[in-house]
Amino acid sequence: MLKKIQSFVVLFIALALPLAVSAPAFASSGSSGNYKFYGTVQSMPAGLYGTWVVDGRTVNVTPATRIKQKYGPITVGSYVEVKGWLQASGAVDATKVESKRSAGGNPDPGGYVKFYGFVQGMPAGLYGAWIVDGRVVNVSPSTVIKQKYGPIGVGSRVEVKGYQQADGSVNATQVEGKR
Repeated sequence: MLKKIQSFVVLFIALALPLAVSAPAFASSGSSGNYKFYGTVQSMPAGLYGTWVVDGRTVNVTPATRIKQKYGPITVGSYVEVKGWLQASGAVDATKVESKRSAGGNPDPGGYVKFYGFVQGMPAGLYGAWIVDGRVVNVSPSTVIKQKYGPIGVGSRVEVKGYQQADGSVNATQVEGKR
């Protein structure tokens, strides 16, 4: 009898585990997606629907996407928050795009910025120029580096806070590793 119970438990785990692993993270009814980032709209179609580019990332916007333009109409150059489903290609199928105040992420020189991205390059050691989603991020000894989820390295997802420079780089005040 014990062997039958053990066999049943093993069979149950073997069948249930793939289903649990394949369920998308953060998925629930009404969920807005598994990915969120902030950035500047670099290109978008004449209408609101179609393929956008936000900070170098492809964003697919459809009639099902909630578009919130509380801080003015979204145009090329607008700072936005994008929520959606990250695809294997790196594109995001947007469930929501929302304009944000310029003070919360104005890309103008000297303006405060906050964005999420993946580390694509960094010097040996933590200080120097990092590349995060194609943007140069200057990390200095005065930058607060939070590594709660393990050491930050190439491929890590991070949140960057800092100040936009005239050359387009960001002088980071904080870099935090994210899951």
